[in-house]
Amino acid sequence: MKRGISVREWVTGLAREGAALARQMDWARGLRAGAALCVPLAAVDVTGFAPLGWAALGGFEAIISDAGGPYRIRLTRLSLLSLGGALGLTVGSLVGGNVWLALPVTGIFCFLWSYLGVLGPAFAGSGLLVQVIYICGLGAPEPDVRAAGLRGLVLLAGGVWAMVISLVLWPFDPYRPARNAVGDCYEALASFQRGIRELAERERVRPALWHRLAKHHQRRLRASLETAWEAVASVRAETRAESAQSSFMVVLLETADMLLGRSVALAEHMEALGGSAGMAGGGGAAGLNELLEAEEWVAGVLRKRLDVTRTEAGERRRRLADLPKRLGETGWDELLRGQVAEGLLLMETAVEAAAALRLGEGKSAALAARGSHVRERMARLREGWRPENLRSHLRKDSLLLRHAVRVALVCMVDVGIVHTLRLDHGYWLLMTSLIVLQPYVSGTMRRGLERTVGTVAGGVFAAVLAIALHTKLMTAVALFPLSVLCLTFLPINYAVFAFFLTPVFVLAYLPYPGDWQLALVRVGDTAMGALVALGAMRVLFPSYERERAGSYLVASLEANRRYVETLLESWATGEPRTRQLAQARRATGLAHNAVEESLDRMMAERWSRKGQGAEAALAVATYLRRFAQSVTAMTTLNGAAAWKASAAVQGRMEAVAGAIGGVEQQLRCGGPSAVVSGDGVAGEAVAAGEEAALGARLLARLERQAAVLERQVEQLRQQQGIRCA
Repeated sequence: MKRGISVREWVTGLAREGAALARQMDWARGLRAGAALCVPLAAVDVTGFAPLGWAALGGFEAIISDAGGPYRIRLTRLSLLSLGGALGLTVGSLVGGNVWLALPVTGIFCFLWSYLGVLGPAFAGSGLLVQVIYICGLGAPEPDVRAAGLRGLVLLAGGVWAMVISLVLWPFDPYRPARNAVGDCYEALASFQRGIRELAERERVRPALWHRLAKHHQRRLRASLETAWEAVASVRAETRAESAQSSFMVVLLETADMLLGRSVALAEHMEALGGSAGMAGGGGAAGLNELLEAEEWVAGVLRKRLDVTRTEAGERRRRLADLPKRLGETGWDELLRGQVAEGLLLMETAVEAAAALRLGEGKSAALAARGSHVRERMARLREGWRPENLRSHLRKDSLLLRHAVRVALVCMVDVGIVHTLRLDHGYWLLMTSLIVLQPYVSGTMRRGLERTVGTVAGGVFAAVLAIALHTKLMTAVALFPLSVLCLTFLPINYAVFAFFLTPVFVLAYLPYPGDWQLALVRVGDTAMGALVALGAMRVLFPSYERERAGSYLVASLEANRRYVETLLESWATGEPRTRQLAQARRATGLAHNAVEESLDRMMAERWSRKGQGAEAALAVATYLRRFAQSVTAMTTLNGAAAWKASAAVQGRMEAVAGAIGGVEQQLRCGGPSAVVSGDGVAGEAVAAGEEAALGARLLARLERQAAVLERQVEQLRQQQGIRCA
């Protein structure tokens, strides 16, 4: 406990953290898992029909595969898992007793279901669990074809039972997943706005804090927006029509994307002005607070945490419409006033769309027109499986092909180990190796550690429970809360998931009550399986992130260059090009997220000396995001048309774009680039008017950041931190 904190404050803080954790836990999924597992097990006890235990396995694995989202995607994933699992259990049961059959069949089966992940998320999400079910069949061989087929049918019935629980017995609302996904975007916007306000109210703020704020929230927001677009595209495919609800959600998403740009620009200006210096004037702070409250209100309405009436929505819209007029009376910087005013106007549209969506109103012509240009993008998102991926990934450098081959070889080796050493419950060894193996080295290391630690701790817990539980009824009662907690923690912490998963499997398949030694067997098999997977990742054509990080950085530089070029064209022609700039901003956001995910993996590989240079690459990624923030701030600059179109400004913008292109060539190992500098020409670009003066400051900042980027990339090349793209 920290000095100066009372016991009451400590308990209150602990309770607050516990409540926050409870909100993150997927309780609905956990309850579905408990019902899917325990109802068939209870039926075994009542009917005496032992094969119903396979229905419990099928139902539980189906709930694990059901990660939420639009109903069409969930139904596809659950169907693939149930049908593939039934086939896998039947085949595994038939070949499990003969090692010479088990070896080739295991290799072929595991390769196919691993490689089918190239077809899309449905196969990627269910393929691993289908292989787990196949391995369970290997562990309980049944040479009789009819008996093995019966197992498969019973497991399929368990999968159907899970579908009934997930898609029928639970409240069915085809728009709910998409509506919740859009609501998540507005919650993320409110969180970003809250962070901006908190930093802006401080007297002094280190630049690193502003960057940390921008990096965290932009990454989260861009991911939320992409998820929401996919969810809305899916629900429009399900309904086979452009309904009023889907149109309102498109408007809300378009508005959220524009609000992201305004929020980035606001944070950039606040940082440049020194935070609290820009917060002068109570009216300006009121505008920022109203913007934050409106974002929270829209999120609550979409997720149905708040009731809404037309009168309440109209009153909120009136407040949002009145505030921009009062912002002129504040002592705020002109550019800040503009960002908040534009944000308030956007939120007025969002409030109208959210209220209309909840109240079930018909299409609004004005709102529908806002989203009319996204039909082509929605059609692309609705595209299903792509069989051409099966052929396109048949090449030596394909990460997924190499992963599928590695999985097949490791599972064959595990089959040989189990049969040679005659391991008790040896299928747990295969299962661990399969689950621990990831396409990336860093992912395999992390998953291996989490799985082993969680299983060891869970094994001790299972042994204690096995000693205490003396009847099948007591065991069934204990399984329900364990299975619920198991699935509620899956999205949060894999080690905790493995901790609760261990007693679920151990208790569900005890040969007789009180057999605590089975828990120790699972711990030993898990440790051995993890070691096999880690060894295979080092030996079987390992794929280190250092080999790929350069291509991600080049793609990010290219996206930033195109962003500058799009803005340059907009200024040169005098056309707003709002849609093209939004698309360029989205492309840079996605590219930045990909770079940071790649570097996270690279940082995790430093133990192998393959992650050297990650810090230098991380510095480049940091300045890339800051550079894009400055470009976004410049896209929000209104007026000053003559200044924007002047030869001096156009020349300097072209020099910035050329500098980023030169840095791009450096990472492609195409030679050095010329360093750009705004010194000496800044005066030429300054024209009369406050907007032009603001633009000149932003342009000079952009030039400085381009120069810093060049130096950072040159340093990265000197350290040979990554390979050329």
